[in-house]
Amino acid sequence: MSRFLRAALVASVVVGSATRIPAQAPNPLVGKWSIEYERGRRMENGEATPIMGTGQVTFTQAGDSLMATLQAAPRPDGTTPPPTSFGGKMTAEGAQFVQEQVAQVNVNGEVRDQKITLNWTFKASGDVLTGTLKRDLPMMGPTPPSPVKGTRVK
Repeated sequence: MSRFLRAALVASVVVGSATRIPAQAPNPLVGKWSIEYERGRRMENGEATPIMGTGQVTFTQAGDSLMATLQAAPRPDGTTPPPTSFGGKMTAEGAQFVQEQVAQVNVNGEVRDQKITLNWTFKASGDVLTGTLKRDLPMMGPTPPSPVKGTRVK
């Protein structure tokens, strides 16, 4: 190897190792949050009554992918639902997540499973979390989003 080629190779290694790729700024959502949200709705005689719930949601990030894992608090009957995980993406307003699930629907005493889609939005500002939850339940028609609020778990 010529002396010139060796010097060029050494210079490129030195310059290349000194060049740092800037680290991606941590997403403000990343971490564990205690949340309050509309867990479900009770329909009786055409009237919708929200069923409020609490839980903890943990957000993780890998590259440009976001993941949320929700551990809901025990139901009124004392049973604890299993944790659910769902993916999301960054938006100009924060982040948006889509969750598919099967819910039990009781219509006139007949209980059946129904697929629903939950659209979550979240925005973190320091230790305060705000957002919305919109349910798409085919048999119920459009419903307005309900608020989600929370605080960071320290």
